[in-house]
Amino acid sequence: MNRSTRPGGFLPLAFLTLLAGAIMSETAQTATNPVVIEAKHKVRVERHVRVPMRDGTKLSADLIRPDTDGRFPAIIEALK
Repeated sequence: MNRSTRPGGFLPLAFLTLLAGAIMSETAQTATNPVVIEAKHKVRVERHVRVPMRDGTKLSADLIRPDTDGRFPAIIEALK
C-alpha cells in the first residue's frame, strides 16, 4: 500500500488544517471585538496586602473585591 492510498492520509489532515484555521479566525475576531459587561457592584481595591501563610511566610497580594456585603466567589492568580 503506497502513501496516497493509505487510510487516514491527506483528506483528514486537510480537514484538520481548515478546522484549525476557522477556529483561529473566530478567536482573532473575538479578541478584536471584546464584549463589555456592565459592573453589578462598585469595587474596593487594596494593594500590597501582606497575607500570612502556614509556614510563616508573608505574601503580598492585591485584593479587588465588591464594595458591598455578601459572599462572592474568589479568583486567585499566582504570578512568578
